[in-house]
Amino acid sequence: QSNLSGLHDFVYKWSHVVKDWDDIVPDPIVHQLKLLESSIPALRHCRVDLFREDHWVELLQGKLRLPGSIRVDNLYFSHFIQSLEILATPDALKFTETLAEKCRGEVIVRETLNEFIAWYQTYEIDFY
Repeated sequence: QSNLSGLHDFVYKWSHVVKDWDDIVPDPIVHQLKLLESSIPALRHCRVDLFREDHWVELLQGKLRLPGSIRVDNLYFSHFIQSLEILATPDALKFTETLAEKCRGEVIVRETLNEFIAWYQTYEIDFY
């Protein structure tokens, strides 16, 4: 998440520079900055501490159409850059929001089950 705030700062800074020099900055650079800016909200939902392997597969191979060899342990920001056209869409934002909500729900279920198992293993019935 700290890297994302750095990205946000980078985009903010360079967007203002581009506005001041819009007559000489090439259109592809302006377009990339706009894509970066539009992708930040979707990227905010992609959290290593929340997503499990199957969630990453759903995002990386499913939504972003990255090769199957790309996993969280070899994932770089450049992989997201390759998918900016997808990430910048409202559909991608909705997808990552929904995926993050699903992950949070799964965390709650896992924690609840673990608490129940711990209780079950230590509970003693008194028949007297």
